[in-house]
Amino acid sequence: MFDATTGGVRWQQPGYPAEASNGDLLLADPGEPGSSTIRAVEPTTGRSRWSVPMPPEGVSFRYRDYDKVDRIVSMPPSGQVEVWDATSGVKLRAANVRPGELPSFQQAQVVDDLLLVTRENATMVTAYGLDGLDRRWEARLPLVAFTSCGDLLCGYGQTGGMWALDPATGRVRWRDLVHNMALAERGGRLLVAASGRQSRETFSVLDPGTGQIVAELGSWELARWTDLDDPVIGLRRGRDGRMLVAELDVAAARVKQLDLLPDVSGDCQVDGRTLLCRRIDATFGLWRLPD
Repeated sequence: MFDATTGGVRWQQPGYPAEASNGDLLLADPGEPGSSTIRAVEPTTGRSRWSVPMPPEGVSFRYRDYDKVDRIVSMPPSGQVEVWDATSGVKLRAANVRPGELPSFQQAQVVDDLLLVTRENATMVTAYGLDGLDRRWEARLPLVAFTSCGDLLCGYGQTGGMWALDPATGRVRWRDLVHNMALAERGGRLLVAASGRQSRETFSVLDPGTGQIVAELGSWELARWTDLDDPVIGLRRGRDGRMLVAELDVAAARVKQLDLLPDVSGDCQVDGRTLLCRRIDATFGLWRLPD
């Protein structure tokens, strides 16, 4: 942690960081082989508030408000699941979701209020309620990852394609064989991506209720956003070498061209109406996005 005024180091500790919903910093420290710890520290001082032991693998976070952690879930191969409050370090729930079975690795992921466990060579998905660890539904789908898609649950296949599921029942609402990732929901519409040429992705807007394409937005590189309400900014290099900057308006299902920037490398992020980009000479530039 650095002092923002002087640049001096305030404190330094081992661990992989995440922000808790109360503003504390969670540090996941692998420690010695076979052991792991998650501890919460005060960001300004580095003072430890609490720490809990965790298995070396099988730990997931539940995020709220886009990037804030409010639950920590551990699921070792034994099947003994534990749910912890990320703000206090208090254990909230514990249950064995595989009683009587031999220990085995299984992929676990937390999305909204569900704990999703994938087993049997990544073909069987079982959903548990995160609050009570009660079994909700089970579905046989070739999925490897999940995200929230507005009111739906989106799953992504091992070889591409995506499914939209009812999070309450696991029933498939629709399937899309072309796109492989849902990125943002704005105004009741869904921004999705498909792999394109030269590592650039192509984007479309879908109706999340039906999976039907509302508009195709073309091929872009996306600027990273820091808040759920930030605009979706796409970048594409023109023939003259300048970088075309455009807003992908998901709710309106259209592309709004904003500017052409010289000497920009394309490594950009957006914060509100401010765009930060690395220049070709490795310096950074700031631009105000038009309203």
